[in-house]
Amino acid sequence: MMPGMGGKPRGWDGFEKLSEEERAKVRAAFDKAWQRPEVIESRDKAMRANEEMRERLRKALQEIDPEVAKILEKVKPPFPMDQRGLPEMPKPESPEFGRMAMMRLAAEMIAMARPERREETRRFHDRIMQMPRLKEALAKLDQLPPEQRIDAFKKLRETYREVVGQEFAKLRERAAEPREGREGGFRRPPEGGKPLEPEKK
Repeated sequence: MMPGMGGKPRGWDGFEKLSEEERAKVRAAFDKAWQRPEVIESRDKAMRANEEMRERLRKALQEIDPEVAKILEKVKPPFPMDQRGLPEMPKPESPEFGRMAMMRLAAEMIAMARPERREETRRFHDRIMQMPRLKEALAKLDQLPPEQRIDAFKKLRETYREVVGQEFAKLRERAAEPREGREGGFRRPPEGGKPLEPEKK
């Protein structure tokens, strides 16, 4: 999965070990690269080839064992997925564009989380999507004419990432705050002074 498309590079677990500044720099470079005409052309060819491969695989499975094909239908995603395993954005004129935009942002965020933290990440996404700044941007997306929706979605993604960065910064600040006044704990001693005794009840 490419950083510019919402996640770490496929098959490379080192992306999450980078600092937030380094990850942001990598994402920004990929975002620009994905806009190059030659990259778009290659991406479209790859997506068409991937769709053709999936269809041929589906038909082969149907011929080999129809029961397996039925089993796989039970776990089929309720919406199309792209080659990175993310919800595929519909055409701009689709009435589902806004809803899928929100699902896409959630999937991009969750794709970067460790497996054991994905549910927590999902709740984090749901919380920040309730912030007025993002709610307003998402509401405007469906009101725009189709030809303006792609650019609006890019701006929504930028705003989303900015808000996520701000929320992460707040969490880091809280984690770094001294935990004073806790029951049975020690208060930070004044500079140059002796440590204080544990607080008595």
